[in-house]
Amino acid sequence: MAKMNFHSEGNLTAAFSAICDRAKNALLAQQHTLMIRLTDRILELTPVWEGDSIVNWRWSPDGNFEELDHRGGEIPTGPTNFMSLGEEPRRSVNEAVVRQSLAQALQGKVLHDMYLTNASDSIVALEYGQLPTPATSRSPHGIVRIAIIEIMGSLH
Repeated sequence: MAKMNFHSEGNLTAAFSAICDRAKNALLAQQHTLMIRLTDRILELTPVWEGDSIVNWRWSPDGNFEELDHRGGEIPTGPTNFMSLGEEPRRSVNEAVVRQSLAQALQGKVLHDMYLTNASDSIVALEYGQLPTPATSRSPHGIVRIAIIEIMGSLH
C-alpha cells in the first residue's frame, strides 16, 4: 500500500483558482451565446401586430413580469396577417426594446440564473397558435417551444 502526502505553499490553490476561473468564464460565454441565439429565434417566431407580445420579451435575473406598452403606435400596423414574419411595420421598434434587455443581461460577469419572461396578455395564446385564430396563426407550432428545440438541438 502506497501513501503520499503533498504540501503546497499556496501555488496549488492559485492554480486551482485559475482553473475554476477559466471554467466559469467558459460557462458564462456559453450562457451568453445561448441567450443571444434563443432571443434571435424567439423574435423571429413572434408575430407582430401592435407590438405588445414582442416588446414584452425580457431577460432578467429576477423574473420581471412588469408589462410594457408597445412602441410605434404612430406606425400603421398594416395587414400583418398577410405578411411574412419579420416584415411587420412595428417589429423593429419593439424588437429594439428586447435587444436592449438582452444587452443589459449580457453585461453580467457572474454566472447566475437568468429568466426570459413575457407579461403580454396574448403571449400564451400566440404560443399555442390561437391568435388571431387557429386557422390564421402565423406561428401555429409555437414560439418558445420551437426556439428551444432548435437551439438546444443544435448543441449536439
